[in-house]
Amino acid sequence: MLLRTSAATALALFLAACGGTQSGSDTPAPASAPAASAVTAPASAPATNTAASAETNPENTVITAFTAFGDNSSAWRAVVDHDQLSIEGAKLKSATITVERSAYAKGVEFFGEDQGQKIGLNIRSQPCTLDGHENEFTATLDVGNKTFKGCAVSGVQEHAPT
Repeated sequence: MLLRTSAATALALFLAACGGTQSGSDTPAPASAPAASAVTAPASAPATNTAASAETNPENTVITAFTAFGDNSSAWRAVVDHDQLSIEGAKLKSATITVERSAYAKGVEFFGEDQGQKIGLNIRSQPCTLDGHENEFTATLDVGNKTFKGCAVSGVQEHAPT
């Protein structure tokens, strides 16, 4: 008991010397009266809210929408919006299907079926140039036994940027 009393007394004396108590009493200063201190963080210190950081840092987000497209010789367009893939083109039957998403180290693949025909869209994180325009990603669209090569950008685009 003597050790506990001595420790409490030493703590009270230490706090009183640092300005942590009012009028020498053992009650701490109220929270509404903050004391200035050499260790107080400046008001401009950056916040470390991980949810906010994920929203502002693109490396922490998952892209769930893409627009992929091919050149004029075999013009085609594919739009992924979450789990929906729409395809259209000169040599394609237009369709909208529900797809599954599979991410891998260098990109992402969306795949599904339309009336028994397998459809897959592979987006690689490699820049792609088409008709003089540089785009974010390289794209490969597989419909049945046909393969279409092209580029892709993130997001749903009303018109492919060709």
